[in-house]
This record gives sequence, structure tokens and C-alpha cells, in this order.
Amino acid sequence: MKCKQWLVSAVLILAAVVSPAYAQSTSTISGTVSDNSGGVIPGASVVVTPEAGAPFTTVTNTQGQFTIPAVQPGTYKVTVTLQGFKTAVVNNVRVITGSPASVNVKLELGQLSETVTVRSSTELVNTQNATVQSTLDADQLNRMPTVSRNALNAVTFLPGVNVTSSNRAATVNGLPQSMLNITLDGVSNQDNFNKSTDGFFASVYPRQDAIESVTVTTAAAGANLGGSGGVTIAFTTRSGTNQFQGSAYEFWRRPSLNSNNWINERSSLPKNDTKLDQYGVRYGGPIKIPNLYDGSGKAFFFFHYEELRFPNNFTKTRTIMDPATLDGSFSWLVGGVKQTANLYTIAQTFAGTQAAANAALILGANSPDPTTLGILNLINKSTQTTGVITDRDVMTKSFTYQSAGNLLERQPTGRIDYNITSRHRLSASLQSLWATRNPDYLNNAEARRFGGWNLDGRKRDISLVAAMP
Repeated sequence: MKCKQWLVSAVLILAAVVSPAYAQSTSTISGTVSDNSGGVIPGASVVVTPEAGAPFTTVTNTQGQFTIPAVQPGTYKVTVTLQGFKTAVVNNVRVITGSPASVNVKLELGQLSETVTVRSSTELVNTQNATVQSTLDADQLNRMPTVSRNALNAVTFLPGVNVTSSNRAATVNGLPQSMLNITLDGVSNQDNFNKSTDGFFASVYPRQDAIESVTVTTAAAGANLGGSGGVTIAFTTRSGTNQFQGSAYEFWRRPSLNSNNWINERSSLPKNDTKLDQYGVRYGGPIKIPNLYDGSGKAFFFFHYEELRFPNNFTKTRTIMDPATLDGSFSWLVGGVKQTANLYTIAQTFAGTQAAANAALILGANSPDPTTLGILNLINKSTQTTGVITDRDVMTKSFTYQSAGNLLERQPTGRIDYNITSRHRLSASLQSLWATRNPDYLNNAEARRFGGWNLDGRKRDISLVAAMP
């Protein structure tokens, strides 16, 4: 049996070691044990039990204090025992990244067999350091009205976050975006090349169902959060527990459920063809291999997968030349009065002069260059088949139409936790994002006009974040 356990241990350690990045996203649980008169109690046994994993055991010192370092974010139970006192149990002790949890326990005189149960408040007040931070846990994240299910968008609801034009342009406490540091299980999750102008963007979108908590630290951050930003937004992946738990979901949108928007109504365009299927599943629990290994209380796994299928068309407005230019007519304003002239007439009027030679180069003697004429005819033809043209100025028009696009995203998340001893824990996580857009409408690479060509027909992104906290 020991050989089997060592075999599984070796596999788990190897899986963690191959992770390309190392990080720290833990915290501590500490407190003081005293009696009803306020006197401290040394020598009391303290057992801290997580939802996922083996318990941590320590003893209070001569000042009645205890500390459990390097615990993962999550919910814990603290049990304190000492001969001559009733057993005290504190449930629902929530630990968040970088913020020490304080648990002060009072023991009552009595028998060990008697138990006093206290439910800890879920609102944590940090009294141990000067760190200023806000936290959203898994329950809060899943109640947030985020259309994209990107947990980073939920951060915009926290104090100090200022949203101007869009969530991606948000800032924190008025600081520039270059001061933001976004991490996933302690590993940087940003495009550091564009950080100064696009800092509120995660390369791998943290999914709501895959995140245990997110902590935004705005002042006096600890060394465990790194030093690459004035504000740290730290996401932590869920872990498996001693119970097999999971969920499945799908978000479904169709045009028949939507109303038309004002821009389409004004331009006599139909509703955008918005069809969205966003579905996913998560599952976690102890690692069990039948007839080989039972990891209950020892080894745990968590897996999440989400897929987004989003065929759509977007209402676009382009600037085109006035169709009259096909006949050589051009207009301009003089003192607010519209003036119009025809280049063909000008060329004929100044026949034999340099102006005529210049006009011939542009117009092809008495007719436009066939390539130029062909492009103008294609643009003019496309604007007659769909959309609407409105005046812009004397030479250009605004053309409003609907441009089709498609988005496919696949994002798996995996995590393994292994309790080597009661004081040593090994964790490894892996998150990846495959995104394909055709055309790449997010970067304005779609057709410049209806029926026209794309600047870039397809855009494919592959992002990966791996960590071994």
C-alpha cells in the first residue's frame, strides 16, 4: 500500500513541477485563546480543518496565541480543546488571499465532551496589518450581473474602481492602468507589452464558476502579492473537497427574445442576429483510483470547462464618397455655401494645358481610371443592397449596415491539491483559452463595407496560465 501511495505522490509532484511558473497566493489563520475572565490559555490544542484537505494542528504559546501559516483561500473550521474546558468549534472561517484571518476563541469551563459551536462572520475585518483590500467570494461572484461571465468584470462593482467608457478601460483609485497587476493563482495574467494602455485586461478570462475568490489590494500589499503594480487584482481557482461536487449551466440568447435598438430603428435595419450559447460544467472532489488509491483528506482535483459560441452581426457605420463622384462631380463649401464642379468639364475647358494633363492622369483623359471606377462602383452597388445612407458633409456620406461575425471560445481549467503532511501542501493549476474570431471584429478587421473584403479574415488567440503555488 505504501508503494501505491508513493506512486500517486510522485505523479502529483511531477504534475506540479512541470508547471512553468511559481507563485504564492496563500494567507494565515491566527488568533488568541482565552477563558471567560480574559486570561490567556497556553498549551491549548488548535486544529484547523479545511473543506479540502487534511487538518492543520498547533498549540497555543505562553501568550495563548497560535498561527497557521500558508493556508489556501477557502472556508475552514477551527477546533480548540484543553482538559478542563469545553471544546470550542468555530465554523465558517473564511480565508482570502493576502489577508490574515483572525480567530479569537474563549473557552468555557466544562468537560471535553461538551461542545460550544460558534459561527464566524463571513465579513472579515483585517486587524493584523495595514493592507487595504476588498474581496468577492465564489457565492458573490455567481450573483454578479456579468453578461460575459468574465469574473474580471465583477471587480468593477468594488469600491474605488472607476469605469469610464467600458470595463476594459476601468481604473482603480484614479491610478493609471499601468499600475494594475492582475494575477491568477499568483501568476501574472496580463499582456505586459500593452499594460500601460490596456491594463484592465486578462489574457485568460477568469470564469465565474472556476474562481474561489478575487481580492483587490489597493494599499500596503504584502510581499506574497508581488511588487509589479500599485493595485493587485488576485484571482484564486477553486479546489476540490472531500465531497464530489459539481454543476452544469447554459446561457441561451436568441433574436426572438430581444427588442431592436434605437440605431437600427432609425436606420430601418432589422434586429441584430444575436445568437449566444455559453455553457459549462465543473466538478471536483477527492482523487480516488479504484483498488489503487483513496485520496480522501489527502489529494483533491477540480476541473472546469466553458465554451462560448457567438454568431452575430454588429451594426457598423462607415464613411463613403458621395455617389456623384462617379460622374466626376465634387463639392465644397465657400462661406457656408455649397459649390459644385465637374472634373470632366474642367479638363475640357483647360484642354492643352498642364491642368488638362493632370486631369488626364486622374480621370484617364475623358473617363475615370477603370480600376478606380470599378472600386467606386462596387462601393456604390453595396450601399444599394442593404443599410442606409445619410448625409455627412458635402463630399461624404455615412453608410450604416450590419456586419456578420462569429466567435468561438474554449476554456478549460484544472487544479490538483495534495497534502504532503499536515504542514506541507502541494498545489498545481492550469488555465487555458482558445479563441477564434472570424472575422476579427474585435480589432475592426471585419469588412469595410457590406459584401466587401476583410482586413483579416480570422483571428486565433491561444493563452495559457500555469501555476504551482
